[in-house]
Amino acid sequence: MAHLPFNRTEHYLGVARELKVDALSGHFDNVLRDAERFRTSWERSGRPVVPNLGSAAYAVSMVHGILGDDAGRRDWATVTDDLYGGQPTITAVAWTSTFDAIVALHRGDFDDAFECLGLDVDDRDTWWHAGLTIYRPWYAAVWAEAAVLAQRDDHADRIERARRAVRDNPIARAMVERAAAIAAGDRHTVESLAAAFEALGCPYQRERTEALASTMSA
Repeated sequence: MAHLPFNRTEHYLGVARELKVDALSGHFDNVLRDAERFRTSWERSGRPVVPNLGSAAYAVSMVHGILGDDAGRRDWATVTDDLYGGQPTITAVAWTSTFDAIVALHRGDFDDAFECLGLDVDDRDTWWHAGLTIYRPWYAAVWAEAAVLAQRDDHADRIERARRAVRDNPIARAMVERAAAIAAGDRHTVESLAAAFEALGCPYQRERTEALASTMSA
C-alpha cells in the first residue's frame, strides 16, 4: 500500500494499514516512526475527515498506552476523533474495545479489560459488517484472556467460543491457547508459546507470554 504510486505523496493513505499491522504484532518502533509520517502527511493535506483511517490512529494510541505514555495516548485518541469527524462509525465499537482492552491487560487492570469487552463474540447483530469481522479474532482473543485473568466464572466457556472465532488467525489462536494454559495452571505450555509468537513475528506477545509465565507457579 505504502509503495503504490498514488500513495507516495500522501503517506497517511499508504501507511495507515501498516500502523495497525505493526501495532498488533508488536513492532512498536515502526509504529512510532510511521505515525509521524502519517500525521505530517495528514496535516499537510488539511486534516481531512477520513473515518476508515480512525482505527489506524487508535492503534497508535494503543501503542502509546502500552509504552506508558498517557499523553501520547490521549493525543492520538484526539487524532482518531478528528479523522472520523463525529460521524457515526459502525466499526469503531470493535477496534476501540479491542485496543483499550489490550492496554488494560498490559497494565494488569484485568477487571477494566473485562469491562471493555461487553460485546458477545457470537452476536450476529454485532459482527455483521466486514469492517467489524476483521477485528473479531483479536477481540475474541482478549475477550477470553480478560475473563481468565479477571477470574470470571465463565472463562472456560469463553475460551471454547473464542477458539472457534480465532481458528483462521494463528496469532489470535495462540493468544487463546495461552489463556487456556493460564486457566489450567500449565506454566510449561505458556512458556512454550513464547517461541510460537516469536515464529509468528510478534515480539510484543512473545514478551507478554514470558512475563505471564513468570507469574505462574512452576
